[in-house]
Parts: sequence; structure tokens; C-alpha cells
Amino acid sequence: MTAYSEPFWVRIPHMLIGTGTVENNAGALAKQFGSKKVLILTDPGVVKAGLVDRVKQPLEKEGIKFEVFDKCEPDAPENVIRSCAQALKDGGYDLMISIGGGSTMDTGKLASILATADDVVKVDIAQYVPGKRGLPKIHIQTTAGTSAEATQGAMWTDVNGIKRVAGSPYFLAEVVIIDPLMTLELPAKITADTGMDALTHAIESYCSMRANIVTDMISEMAIKLIADNLRIVCYKGSMNPEARYNMAVAAGWACIPFVTLRGPILCHGLGHSLQMEAHCSHGVSVSIMLPYVMEFNIGVNPKRYARIAELMGEKVDDLPLRDAAQKAVEALRKLSADINMPQRLRDIGVKKEQIPRFVDILFTVNMLQVNNNPRECTREDATRLFETAW
Repeated sequence: MTAYSEPFWVRIPHMLIGTGTVENNAGALAKQFGSKKVLILTDPGVVKAGLVDRVKQPLEKEGIKFEVFDKCEPDAPENVIRSCAQALKDGGYDLMISIGGGSTMDTGKLASILATADDVVKVDIAQYVPGKRGLPKIHIQTTAGTSAEATQGAMWTDVNGIKRVAGSPYFLAEVVIIDPLMTLELPAKITADTGMDALTHAIESYCSMRANIVTDMISEMAIKLIADNLRIVCYKGSMNPEARYNMAVAAGWACIPFVTLRGPILCHGLGHSLQMEAHCSHGVSVSIMLPYVMEFNIGVNPKRYARIAELMGEKVDDLPLRDAAQKAVEALRKLSADINMPQRLRDIGVKKEQIPRFVDILFTVNMLQVNNNPRECTREDATRLFETAW
């Protein structure tokens, strides 16, 4: 977190951002890739909401054949990825268009490469996928939170229920379309859930030991946009297209520093551990844990937290530094409560006796996030964080 930093790559896919860009451009983009047959990847909820029709129509206009694979599920289960990859392989598709949230995007990233394997059923995803180039991809987000559409990381759940992570530049889509009309009718619960995920991306990147001048610019923008607009889109999102636009842009960019800095810090580690055992959504898990992680880390660089408070609309000019930093935690808790996110682990049915298992998962599966954290975290520290959050 200095003016100078170690060298770093910033990988950003081509992004088409604007209202109406799906209906006006999806078909023409597919045609530019020379596509003859497209597989649209999505989930039943997106189909029911009528959002897939907004892609079908421009493809039909360009005379491009397509089919729909609508079996995506939360947390990108391995069996769904393999099923999608087999469909891609058997159907002779030359382009994938993913429409949905983070799990759909991750399914598409992995399946588009896995489909090039000789045996989709038997190949080891973790070993095969990261080093291969797959089918071209267009990603269209329907939430404003995960940022999966814009990153070179992918997460899935293996057959044993373990969340796995892989990274590859080949995961980047050829084009990402960010169209706020695709999020306009998003239910308040999902809006809140994904919005808090995006805010967590921005805050964790901003507080990373590797933060630099470029990631700071993006993170600050995302924190402010989310703080200014998340309540509005949760309360009456369909009536506030400008706020939906701001959230879509903020979410699409918030995870780019996250990946540039080579991974999240402690909140995502705690959240992933909680999510695996408690079976809550990703947004809920990180939203509950974030204020406690901020308090845990606040002494490392209180100036950063004071700046977060300021970006979130708190008045901190006349306060001692530590008090100003604490305002960031207060602002986060107010925002989370205002949009009806769960505040405690017991609110989502977690039992206190589950905490040792959460800690075990953290220190076996999610050590990257522990090691990336700006303050050393022991098993005892993690236990206290979970107990305080309970």
C-alpha cells in the first residue's frame, strides 16, 4: 500500500457498457466472431424472467442458430460443468453466451475449455482447464455483485462439496456486456446479496497489502458507487435505472483489483469456509463477516479505513484517526442493516458448535486468504472472529 509497488498485470476483457447494449449488439457481436451456432448458458430463473429472450432476438435477426442450456445451479457444481461441456462438444457449438450471475459465468468459463478434452467425463478439471484455450465466450451479467464476468478466476464445487478455485487468462471472455436493463427487475434480496459481495471485493482490495495506485483508483470508485446506490436499488430498483447502471458498472469493475492483487484477504476465506458448511449464499457469508474482519485489520492501516468511511459518506474530518477508521465499520453495518442482510451467524441458523469446523476448513482449504491478510490470523483469532459474529 505504497506509491510504488512490485510489477503487476492488469487483465481486463473487452467491455461493452450501456443501456440496451444486449438487444442492440449481442447478435452483431456473435456475427463478428463468425459464429454459426451458439449455446446460451443460463439458469431457470433467468429464463423465467424473460432475460434470455433479449439475447435470442438479436441472434435470430442475424440468422445465427442457437440452443439454450438452462441447468446452471448456485456454486457451479462439477456435474453441471461436465454436462454443459459435453453439450458444447456434442452440439458442435462455436460460441457460448453466458447470461446470469457468478455461478453461471464460472460454469461457462470452465465448460468452454473442458469441452475441448477428449473425454469430458474423466478428465481432471483442476489439471486440464487452466492451461488450455477454449471456445469463445460472451458474458452478460444479470446481477451486480460477483464480477465473475470480468475476471480470469473461476470457482466451482467438486463432487465432494469442496469449493475449488482456478485461474487462467483463458477464462477471460472475448466480450463482456454490462447492460443495466438486465438487472432492472432483480429481486431486492438478490440485489442486496450480490451488492454486498461487490462491496466486499472493493474493500478487501483496497485494504490488501499489495494495493497500488491503479487498484486504489478502481476500488475507491466502486466503494463510493455502491455506497451511494445500493440502498436505492434494493428499495425500488426497477424505478431507478441510473442507480442500476451505477451498480452494474461498480460491480463489473470491483473484482478487477481483487484478481490483479492475486487474491482476496481474510473475509473471503472466512466466508468461503462458512458457505461450505452452513450452505448460505456467498453474499450472505461475506456480508456477515466483513465488519468483524475490518475491525480485526483496522490497526494495520487506519488511514485506509478512514478513507473508506469518507467514501461511504461519513463525516470524519474532525475525528481522531482511529475513530475515523471505526466509522467505516459503522457505515458498513448501517448499509447492511438497511438492506435487510443478516447481521449474525445465528440469524442464518448457524450453531455455535459448528465454529471449530469452520476454522478447520479455513486452515486447510482457504489458506491463501489467510496468508494474504495484512494482519496475521491464527486459529484462535479465526475462532474469536466467528464467535463474535455468532
